[in-house]
Amino acid sequence: MLTPFQVEKPRTRAALMESHPAFLPLSVARMIWKRKLAIGVFAIASCLLTTAAVRRLPSIYVSEALVLIESQKIPEKFVSSTVATDLQDRLAAISQRILSTGRLEQIISAFNLYQSERQTLAPEEVLTLMRKDLSIQMDRGGSGKPGAFRIAYQGKDPRIVAQVANQIAELYIDENSKSREGQAQETSEFLDSQLAEAKGRLDRQEAALSQFKLKFNGELPEQEGALISTLGRLQVELETNRDILNRAQASEAILESNLAAAQAALETPPSITGETTAPVPPAPPRKPSDELQSQLSALSARYGPAHPDVKRVEVELARQKAAEAGQPADVVIPKAAPLPERSTTASSHESPEARDQSRERLATLQAQIIIAEKEIAFRNAEQSRITSEMDQYSARVSHLPLREQALAQVTRDYEISKESYHSLLDKKLAARMASDLEHGQQPERFTLLDP
Repeated sequence: MLTPFQVEKPRTRAALMESHPAFLPLSVARMIWKRKLAIGVFAIASCLLTTAAVRRLPSIYVSEALVLIESQKIPEKFVSSTVATDLQDRLAAISQRILSTGRLEQIISAFNLYQSERQTLAPEEVLTLMRKDLSIQMDRGGSGKPGAFRIAYQGKDPRIVAQVANQIAELYIDENSKSREGQAQETSEFLDSQLAEAKGRLDRQEAALSQFKLKFNGELPEQEGALISTLGRLQVELETNRDILNRAQASEAILESNLAAAQAALETPPSITGETTAPVPPAPPRKPSDELQSQLSALSARYGPAHPDVKRVEVELARQKAAEAGQPADVVIPKAAPLPERSTTASSHESPEARDQSRERLATLQAQIIIAEKEIAFRNAEQSRITSEMDQYSARVSHLPLREQALAQVTRDYEISKESYHSLLDKKLAARMASDLEHGQQPERFTLLDP
């Protein structure tokens, strides 16, 4: 420590070098030159020891198997593959199966690998060694897709190493084929089950649709035109039947009036006075055959000659004409003929022939009244039948909106089931073609290119 009265002496160069020593390049070279013999001996000994150590190490051989990934030969626009798994994912799954404990143990036993290691190491450690000696490397193809992959294995025996690499490559090829065929088979089986379910649903919907149409036959929307046409026909038939009924009732009234007049004339005693009595004859009425002929003409013009009513009126007309043909010429049907004039010169009693004619006329009128009553009864029954049918058809027409709504729901379910069935059927056919493609060795596959 310097005091205020002390002055520091300047140091020389030698003193500075002694206080701060340094290794200059020249000094290092001088030092190596002085010890060159020892350094040379050490280097030669190190080389000899390294060479000896390397010679004592076992030889390690590496074998590679190049597996080419071939694309599907048939274009996918014609036959689509059912294997949609990505190639790298499929390779990862195949690697998991091949590098499993069971597979590797089979390979180790088949080629008698790791003989010394199996004596000292546990089985899991031996499997770990093999997994380290085995490597898989992907080679990218066009558009970034894998074009091939290499399987490399290293070991001490070159022949065994090559066999192991080829064996593992064959395992990859077999596993890929099995995987693709398995996926195609699973897809086909799944579609089979779905198709069976869809077929069952379609059958049930079809049966429901058929049952609905059978249950509500005559009330379906597509029958609306027929229903309206039938209602129109029944309306015309009702009007025609009403006209015939009115004429029959009028004819019956005339016949009953004529019958009453004939009975009164038959029961009235002859006049005893000298005055001539001449009853006013009634207007000549139409015969029943004329009425039936008019009905026949109207029905034939409306319904045609094959209609049941036309046939029935023809039979009645023929019967009536036959009945009228058997009557005397002066008898007029359905009204009684004019009564003969009575004079004071006539006898006090009618002749037997006149009374017989009066009785026959009464019988004819009574028969005609019976026919008219039957006609009226038949026409009343027809009136009720036609009215009932019109009510039924009107009710069917009124039910059309409800039936249309219900039918639309049943039909919609049926169409959905039908569309689903046909879609699954198309997919099933496509899956069958894809399965045939897989079995035919024409799909995407692995090929051992460089064993």
